[in-house]
Amino acid sequence: MFFRIGFSPAYAGTFLGQSSAAARRPFESLCEIAQSDKKPGESVGHKGVGFRSVLQVSAWPEIHSGVDGQRGRFDGFCFGFARQADVLRLVEGDEAAAHDVSRDISPYFLPVPLTQQGELIRQFARDGFVTVIRLPLETGLALEVAEEQVRLLRQSEAPLMLFLERLERLDIATSGGGQPPETTVLTRTAALLPPCGELPGGRLEHVDLGRQGRWLVASRAIDRRRLGKALTESVEGGHLDPLWPEWTAPAVVSVAARIDANDVEPRIYTFLPMGKNAPAPFWGHLNAPFATKLARLDINDRVPLNALFLDAAAELCADVVLSAKAAQDEIPDRVTVDLMAWDDTHFERIEHAFEKCGQSLDTSEIVPIDPLKDGTRWASIAKGNEWPDDGFKCFTRHALVDAANAAL
Repeated sequence: MFFRIGFSPAYAGTFLGQSSAAARRPFESLCEIAQSDKKPGESVGHKGVGFRSVLQVSAWPEIHSGVDGQRGRFDGFCFGFARQADVLRLVEGDEAAAHDVSRDISPYFLPVPLTQQGELIRQFARDGFVTVIRLPLETGLALEVAEEQVRLLRQSEAPLMLFLERLERLDIATSGGGQPPETTVLTRTAALLPPCGELPGGRLEHVDLGRQGRWLVASRAIDRRRLGKALTESVEGGHLDPLWPEWTAPAVVSVAARIDANDVEPRIYTFLPMGKNAPAPFWGHLNAPFATKLARLDINDRVPLNALFLDAAAELCADVVLSAKAAQDEIPDRVTVDLMAWDDTHFERIEHAFEKCGQSLDTSEIVPIDPLKDGTRWASIAKGNEWPDDGFKCFTRHALVDAANAAL
């Protein structure tokens, strides 16, 4: 099985494939257990354990990288980790020393160069790949775990690439094991929308995920002072490591609502979707660099940093909803309802967000309705009504609007 990842041109920058000082940093980080050169909030992977997670299926991962695949092989950082024979060679055949090294030092601190590349690896180089990670599955259990992870990726209820703006395409291909070859292709294309006056400092995009739907995605960075205060309170409360205040990158919160269908399983993301125990508080998806446990199954909203991200998401939803009248071509009517309808647990956040804008969630004209006689297309929650058409032949929604000028 293999995963083919295509990066967006805007992010096709430095990877292990470059034999340079810039590539040496990630190389050295891979050889340090639970250490990463990324700062908190910079991107997925700052905890330094992502690469280590592959050890549950493969004891001896290999990395092959290079820039120019025309030679038919990778010519950059190509390495694995020291097995017993490698350790013995490193200590020049001293078996006692090799025993001591193997006992006291993890093999994952000891990278060794790989000079041999199989035909499949060389074919990836000829196909233009920059980096290939090979994970030999040496046990039946490892194969079962890998196959289950692939199944979850293919059948994920929350779209995997929704907030991965650096990626354009992910191919998941499997073959062998007596099964017919199967390839699943996930794609992502994004179109930036014109600036919106009601969304200061924010960004609106239409994101097309192919078979996983079309989405309106709104994003905005949190004010640095608010972020600093929440980080300090989280550290002082014992929720975060003291290194978290070293956060330097913008802390961006994004919300997404589906444009083309109502088929949504609300989920919170930390770049990637979290577990089912972390539903988004509205009918869509929410992404932010939340502080979570390593398993990333849910979040603790009592952590001040996480509470800040939820408040910021509510404020972003409120601004998008209030922008809808002036940006009807970019913000479909259905999106406004999905973004304002927060669940009971977090409903106060969306109420406070509207109040922060000088508006009331109950009385603001933010609910899309059938056009009235004077052309009005919006009503408040307090005055708007829902009227089901099912089973009615005379008292239809359109008939009531025509006859009684009702806000439906």
